[in-house]
This record gives sequence, C-alpha cells and structure tokens, in this order.
Amino acid sequence: MSLLDHNNEAGFDRYMENKFWFEHSFKSRVVSVLIIDPKNEFPLCDLKFEGISTKYFDLSNITEQDFHLIGKWMTERIIDGGFAYDGLMFDNADCIPTDFEGKEDEYNLEQMIISALKREDDFQILPSAYPCKPIPFDKIMVAVRCKKFPKYLWGKDLQTDIIDMTE
Repeated sequence: MSLLDHNNEAGFDRYMENKFWFEHSFKSRVVSVLIIDPKNEFPLCDLKFEGISTKYFDLSNITEQDFHLIGKWMTERIIDGGFAYDGLMFDNADCIPTDFEGKEDEYNLEQMIISALKREDDFQILPSAYPCKPIPFDKIMVAVRCKKFPKYLWGKDLQTDIIDMTE
C-alpha cells in the first residue's frame, strides 16, 4: 500500500475504525458482534488479543461429527456457570451446511448462533440425552462473521453490534 494512494488510505482508515469498534464491543461482554463482510476484509481467524483466550469455529464445512465435537468441547469448558475461554468466534454463519436431514432439532447451528447473538444463557448444544450444561453466552465475548446477513436472523431480538464492511 502506497502512503500517497488516498483510496487505500481511506480503506485503511475504515478498517481501523471498524477494528476499534469491534474490539470495544467484543471486549465489553455486554453485546455480541456481528460482522457483515462480503469481501473477507475482516477475517476472525487472524484476530488475537493479548491476555484474552478465544476459540475460532468455521461453520461452513461442519459435519455431524464436528457438531458433536464442538458440543463436547463447549460442555467440558463450562465451569461453575462460567466458561473457560473468554470469547468464541463463529465464522461463515451464513454458510451453515444443511445436510443434517431429519436431525434439525439435534443439530441446530442456527439456533446456537441466535442464542449467542441474543446473549442467552440457556442454550444446550447437545441433545438432552447427553449430560450437558447450558452455554453461558451472556458471560462470553461473542463474534460472528458472515458475507451477508443470514435470513435466520431476520426479526430476531439480538443484543449485538453490527459492523457492516460493505459500506
């Protein structure tokens, strides 16, 4: 990037402003952050914060087995109503596979994202047959990224800041 190229400078300024707003909202633990990023300008997998432990999940290629592993992983990290990690980052929330035919209730990734963005504390990721505590999304930093606003979020009462990278 040339320092004399005003187009890139404006893009960099926009990125830094969005990054600042993201960090402020994400670290506050008051609201979740939803990033609309059609050009992949703000990849979650590259974000690191000093002194903050985060776990990154790419939801675009998830399988039934992956879903069980995520559920088991999250359940094992719920400690005394809190969570062992400071934050969770869910990428590609608009590209969730739909090949869990006939098992939508058992493998409901969309409901997990809704609960995370609503900051609910009663979502159980695994079926009730498995001993599982609710995920305390209200105590965790949550970031969700997608290329476009997912239809399953329309009309939901979310507690989220939306960072729109399309502007």
